[in-house]
Amino acid sequence: MPDLPENSATYPAAVRQIDSGEFAVGGDTTKPPNEQLLALASRTAFLKAQVDALTAAINGLTIGEEVQAHSGTLDAITGLNLIADKFIGTNSAGTITLKSVPTISIAILQDFKTAFGGQGNTTGWLKRDLNDKQETGTSFCTLNGDSTFSLPAGSYLVWARVPGTMVDKHQCRVANTTDTIYYKGSSTQTLTAAAVSGQSITTDSWVFATFAIASTKTFQIEHRIYDTIIDRSLGAEVGTGMGEVYTQVVIVKLG
Repeated sequence: MPDLPENSATYPAAVRQIDSGEFAVGGDTTKPPNEQLLALASRTAFLKAQVDALTAAINGLTIGEEVQAHSGTLDAITGLNLIADKFIGTNSAGTITLKSVPTISIAILQDFKTAFGGQGNTTGWLKRDLNDKQETGTSFCTLNGDSTFSLPAGSYLVWARVPGTMVDKHQCRVANTTDTIYYKGSSTQTLTAAAVSGQSITTDSWVFATFAIASTKTFQIEHRIYDTIIDRSLGAEVGTGMGEVYTQVVIVKLG
């Protein structure tokens, strides 16, 4: 008794139903029941061929052509010395290599003073003082002596808080002075200098900005106010003995 001539190269789309009135015909694979059995056998053979090919791809790395086909990949992995904070990845050409674990570095710039923030003026945009820097992660931000700061090429998230005391309406901005680009802050308002005698009311203008730069750029924090009060337009003293903090900038270097 010969076996059914199953075909592992194709997957039969359907298995035909045997209709009433049909009779079994022996020896003919185009008639029931051999027709239906052959379709099922060919499906099984096709699936087995797929499993065998996958198994060969996995297990066959130790023999013959499979080893040759994957030798470059295996050599690349074998030649890697794993070290802390690295993982196996690929470069833009698809070559296996060790890549650095992405890190986030943060710089905080602040205006520290022993007393009031300063009087300022209403004639235009003021450059706010920055005289202190704290960093975590890889150092990247340079705080210059003129209250500007420089950032190297990269992608950044920046937010800044700038106080105004009794200045009426006010707004701050982050200025890229290298390219004359401005990232505007929130519009806000406090009281005028004469509104409440002997008291100070302070509100903050905030900037939230994200940008990418291709080379080193210089920045500064600018502030526009519309009224002044002696000594304290740019921030009122608290007097806790810890010192006073006025303008603050948080810079996150991404990647």
